[in-house]
Amino acid sequence: MMSNDQEAKDQELFEWEAFVNRQVERQYGDVAYTGKRPLDLAPFAAALADFSERQAAAVGELISGKTIIALQSLFASGQLSTTELVLFYLQRIGRYDDHRLNSFLAVNPDALKIAQQLDEERAAGQVRSRLHGIPVLLKDNIATADRMPTTAGAAVLANATTKRDAFIAQRLREAGAVILGKGNLSEWANFMTSTSANGFSVLGGQARNPYGRFDVGGSSAGSAVAVAADLVTISIGSETAGSIVYPASQNAVVGLKPSLGAVSRDHIVPITAAMDTAGPMGRTVTDVA
Repeated sequence: MMSNDQEAKDQELFEWEAFVNRQVERQYGDVAYTGKRPLDLAPFAAALADFSERQAAAVGELISGKTIIALQSLFASGQLSTTELVLFYLQRIGRYDDHRLNSFLAVNPDALKIAQQLDEERAAGQVRSRLHGIPVLLKDNIATADRMPTTAGAAVLANATTKRDAFIAQRLREAGAVILGKGNLSEWANFMTSTSANGFSVLGGQARNPYGRFDVGGSSAGSAVAVAADLVTISIGSETAGSIVYPASQNAVVGLKPSLGAVSRDHIVPITAAMDTAGPMGRTVTDVA
């Protein structure tokens, strides 16, 4: 005879499977959504035109499976530059992300300029940290005081700007990271409804799992998808209850929710001060650490 505990576990599993199945139906339904704001890659058109398929293939082969520490060795030896790495990612974003995976909600129009500046610093012997020259994607509930808005995926914040960076964005810049763009998310970090599709926002459209017709997870869907699809080296998500670890597991990347208070919540669109935190996603435990 089945115990009450086993019955409860079986019921919980059944309910979870039903939830995931509903999510897949919502994320891959027949309803075409046309309201997504397209990514603007125009600032990089000339540089991308000069970045040949042969160069892209060489960079892709060089960085395949590499940790951040290994990338720093490639930078130091002159085999790779941050400019080349950013161009590689920009090419892939244009080819695989916009209106496809939808992991990026915005691309930083100054990303290439920042990459070139960081290459110049490295050439002069000025390496800020292990993140120097590393492209990173920020979930779009994390404020940046640059030419990208901070929207939480919502139409009402489509053109919202801030006067200063979130503390975490500020520290990443100081460390020499390249903020490559803002990541799509379950709108308002899934705070407004319990029945929406994971990874969908009005401005970003439906983020999709790069491995096929599977639930993408949420709310930090774009942050997970971009890392999984090799569109960025690492990303930053945020979590109240599962919003980092859930999409990380769904997209086969490593996600870490730090202990509450270990990472500043400054200038991150809030849900609750009792549980909110930002945290990293990467392809390896080493990168997340």
